[in-house]
Amino acid sequence: LRLLAHLCMEEEVGNFVSTRPEVFSVIIDLLRELLQSPVGSRSVLTSPNDILKTSSVVAKKFRDLGLVLLYEELLFNAIALSTNITYYACRNQPIIALPESEMSSTQKHFVSVANNLSKFLFHENDEIVLETSRALGNLTRIQTVLRAFKGSRIDEALCILLNHVNKDVVSSTIGIFINLTSCSKDKDSASVVMKDIISNKMELLEALLSTLRKLSLKYLSISVLICKVLHNMISAITDGGL
Repeated sequence: LRLLAHLCMEEEVGNFVSTRPEVFSVIIDLLRELLQSPVGSRSVLTSPNDILKTSSVVAKKFRDLGLVLLYEELLFNAIALSTNITYYACRNQPIIALPESEMSSTQKHFVSVANNLSKFLFHENDEIVLETSRALGNLTRIQTVLRAFKGSRIDEALCILLNHVNKDVVSSTIGIFINLTSCSKDKDSASVVMKDIISNKMELLEALLSTLRKLSLKYLSISVLICKVLHNMISAITDGGL
């Protein structure tokens, strides 16, 4: 897994893997198996407590065997591979959302992987949380994936991560918010509307502004990203989309 993850960081290899269905499908199937929810639920995250409960079941089995570090290493490498392979794969896919009947096998893979990854946003290992947020940052550029998050309360989960002590996690989380709030202007497309994903606009605005005040000029690059999210939200309000 680590070798594949490192190889897929190279643009030539990443593009090769992501554009060859016979290769891409094998790797994605492997990742889906490794990231599969141990409680058998394929639904997108419902609450931070459920996610924490879900990600701890497999960890407990490994812990009972004294292999928890091995489990976390396996999980981290699987998520890192997800991040690297989806970076190039998502660039080669249409951004707009498609009806399920028109979704390619690749896009269905994206939805499945995003579904399973979302359950590790509250893992106790910060490196796993960071890599998960990076992978979701790639996947949420595709509106088909965003549509799958409808009604999932992912916005509430991400608001919690804005207070994470690791600023890289905060930055990656804001990157996901940029994708969540960057809706297609094409009214004829099956695009995701922000109001279908963001359940509480005021709570999100307050969380973003609170984070912006705390980071201010000390973390300027993150503050700029927050401003981009605010810009997207204001634009949506102006256009009547939020």
